[in-house]
Amino acid sequence: MSHHLSAVPLLADSKFAANLLQIPPLSNRPIRKPTARIKNGSRKSACKFLISCLAASLLTLRPATCHAAVARMPWDPMLLALQDMLVNTVAPAAIGFAFAGSVVLYALGGYDKQAGRLFGSGLGGCIVLAVVHLLNYVLP
Repeated sequence: MSHHLSAVPLLADSKFAANLLQIPPLSNRPIRKPTARIKNGSRKSACKFLISCLAASLLTLRPATCHAAVARMPWDPMLLALQDMLVNTVAPAAIGFAFAGSVVLYALGGYDKQAGRLFGSGLGGCIVLAVVHLLNYVLP
């Protein structure tokens, strides 16, 4: 049984009946049909616009030489310069900071776990840097 049907109705002479709001009954308004129809002229203008956009896109997207057929991509010099900078300057500095930080943490005492992790990250960085140098030597 739903909650609405199980509710006890209030009597009209009760002292609470005067304080209740009067809710007007719900009315279902009929749905009006649109009076204006879509004209064929607007469809024709939309079709013309679509055809002109399609023609413009076909003209701008004409075939060009493929960069993949060339041995060098246009962005290769920038990426090689970034790789050289990371391998030659940034990575050794980060490894040095990791070792120095682990020594400082170990010297202060009480930070043995963090010092061990920082030393491990420095050691891992050394191994990775050695592998990168080896790969650059083997596969130039």
